[in-house]
Amino acid sequence: MSEIIYEDDYIQVIVLDDKGAGGAHHKYSITCKDVDPEKGGYLELGHVQFQNGAILENGVNGLTNEVLLAIVGHRLECFQDGPFPSDFNAAALHGVDLAKLVLEMRTQDRKDRGVEGQTKA
Repeated sequence: MSEIIYEDDYIQVIVLDDKGAGGAHHKYSITCKDVDPEKGGYLELGHVQFQNGAILENGVNGLTNEVLLAIVGHRLECFQDGPFPSDFNAAALHGVDLAKLVLEMRTQDRKDRGVEGQTKA
């Protein structure tokens, strides 16, 4: 499995695996276009490995959505505190904060029902 899921003038994100039991992918490669026109192609910037399977059943084996949202939120907060704050960054930060809140609510719901960390609905 290899599918480009994001591409702009410089960066490309490729999904590397098939969907798992929960219906989501877990492995992504991030590359950038080589700036030397004679070389062409892409240079690898890194990989993102998401948690694959419930933590209580599989241990911690990757990142969660919450981890990446925390990183993006922190970067946006830093931009807002920097020399060039913008309404666009503020709106994006609001969206990230909302996403974090909703995922926290989901986790709490799963804890309340005794199914957090397990492969149960």
